[in-house]
Amino acid sequence: MQTKPIHGGYRDARAIIYLLRHQESSLNALGYGDADSPLTEKGKSDAVQLNRLIKQIGGKNGKDLDAIILGTLTRHCQTLDGLSGSARVPVIRDVNLNAIGSGGLFEEPDKRKIEKRYGLTRFKGDENGLCHAEDEKGRFSFDPIEEQIYPFGIYCRAIVDRRLRKLSFGSDDPFTSFKEIEQRTKTIHDNLINIIQLTDPSTRSRILCIGSCSSLAFLVEYTLFKTIGENIAQSLTGGPPYDPARILRYRESGVYPQKHDEISIMYLPTYKAGFNGPRELCLAQLARPINDYLGDKDDKRNGL
Repeated sequence: MQTKPIHGGYRDARAIIYLLRHQESSLNALGYGDADSPLTEKGKSDAVQLNRLIKQIGGKNGKDLDAIILGTLTRHCQTLDGLSGSARVPVIRDVNLNAIGSGGLFEEPDKRKIEKRYGLTRFKGDENGLCHAEDEKGRFSFDPIEEQIYPFGIYCRAIVDRRLRKLSFGSDDPFTSFKEIEQRTKTIHDNLINIIQLTDPSTRSRILCIGSCSSLAFLVEYTLFKTIGENIAQSLTGGPPYDPARILRYRESGVYPQKHDEISIMYLPTYKAGFNGPRELCLAQLARPINDYLGDKDDKRNGL
């Protein structure tokens, strides 16, 4: 997972947006599930611990936050409930921040049934642990374990990557279509900008965004690459030999998913903040451990 800053211009930004994933839910703990579910006791405890973060980015009791936008699922709302200062901040609920995945595939606890249903056992790695394939875009390789294709995992990246989805499952049938995903992602992006436009233009706005890992992953991809489902799973291209350094870079280059204890940061540059000019968010920080962020003196000094 990449954790270094993507852009440095956010220190002079019109607005800073902090992306947090909801805390652990009961279905997260079981290793499957997209349906609505409450937080575990650990999730509730971790949500309270987020108050350290809120004090840093939003001042005492979060009073310097301009808005909080979050999904509508129970796990989103309970994560917000753990933040002591949230009652003082305008809260906006957006269904587009809910989990992207849908269908019975996500609710099946026996992953072996899924592997058999779609013949995923055909994806077995070579001596380097890689699978090799070819499609209309050319040859490419991937690690089926890292991508959680085989053995199948709930965070299987074939779900969020067009190329791997077509290869592994043949169609959109078991999942939310990429057409819907693109529409939802662009709506989140535009909604965030519209919220910023309603804040005081003379000060830097601060927005807290709480969503599911899948919705946040697509938002990050769209912000960074302007694509949907094309730059989340970073597959190796070309043919062997695959030297260890190349394989290591591949395994560290994923965007998906953001963990419960990580934070990503986006911003709206000042020069893009006007109603009449281009309005696009930029990515400043990708999936950085929250504890590391809290210990960063440069971020504290710059009021981030």
